Amino acid sequence: MKIKFTIALAAAALVFGLAQAATVTIDFQADPTGAKPNGYSPIGHPGVTLTDTIGADLSVFNGLPVECAAAANNCLSVDGDDTSALQIDFASVINTLSMDFGNDDAVFHGGPVWALLQMYLNNVFVADVLMASNNDDIMNQTISYMGAGFDRAVFAYTDANKNRINLIEVVDNIAYGTTRIPEPGTLALVGLALAGLGWARRKA
Repeated sequence: MKIKFTIALAAAALVFGLAQAATVTIDFQADPTGAKPNGYSPIGHPGVTLTDTIGADLSVFNGLPVECAAAANNCLSVDGDDTSALQIDFASVINTLSMDFGNDDAVFHGGPVWALLQMYLNNVFVADVLMASNNDDIMNQTISYMGAGFDRAVFAYTDANKNRINLIEVVDNIAYGTTRIPEPGTLALVGLALAGLGWARRKA
């Protein structure tokens, strides 16, 4: 019984270690509402800058419109029904990012809306995530990426072929940071621990 417990504890510790992430979240709650300039850094996040890729139509607004998750929330909007995107630059290399999004309005666009998140490192493309939206206009979906390091992310609405469409992007709860990616040797250790647990159970 003691062997089983020890092995189970070791396996759980290893799995927990793999899942640990050092992330912080931008929720815009501390930011005054109103227009923001390109290169704007949210309060408390000096290493992050936000840019509208067409013009300079960033704004923080309170969540009374249906696009925000709740009436008490502040959200970031990339205003202008054009093919602009939200560009997020980070002062250091990170490898995980997620954000809530809304205003995925298929009625306005005239067809299905997709969310596209692209990652870059030193202006070189790293990876992207293309996600089918539920097209209900409300901020109730999250797009995320974890993998190779990057220092810039670009979020936009597109069609299924990644062509940008004319919609305002509304986002909130931008969580970013670094996550420890398990190496093959570490995964092997987890496998051995779980195998050992199975062996101990058979012997009990």
